[in-house]
Amino acid sequence: MNLPALERTTHHGIPVLHSDIRATFTGALMFAVGIRDESPRTAGITHLLEHAVMAGVGKVRVLHNARTAEDVIEFFAEGSEADVVDFLGRVARSIATIDSLTDETVSEQHRIVAAEMGE
Repeated sequence: MNLPALERTTHHGIPVLHSDIRATFTGALMFAVGIRDESPRTAGITHLLEHAVMAGVGKVRVLHNARTAEDVIEFFAEGSEADVVDFLGRVARSIATIDSLTDETVSEQHRIVAAEMGE
């Protein structure tokens, strides 16, 4: 089976990679920042940021998740095109308003990340 070529474009200066593969619609927002960018003093901050962004997304009707790795924070979803677009739009809005997080939200997400890490 020959896979369609991966096409590269930009959207408002943001690199976009896409391919027309007939399968479940999948979309992701990926940021080239991760654990490698943390200092000992800021260890865990990218994971906390991932959680804070997802807390701002709210309930969605699509299979979704996020992850923090060595070199990336990624938010992704799989489902209908409309539901994936809705999810990614919610992620973008949550990121755009990250400076309005309350201390309560940050503390709650900190507790969740600490529990995930076994601390």
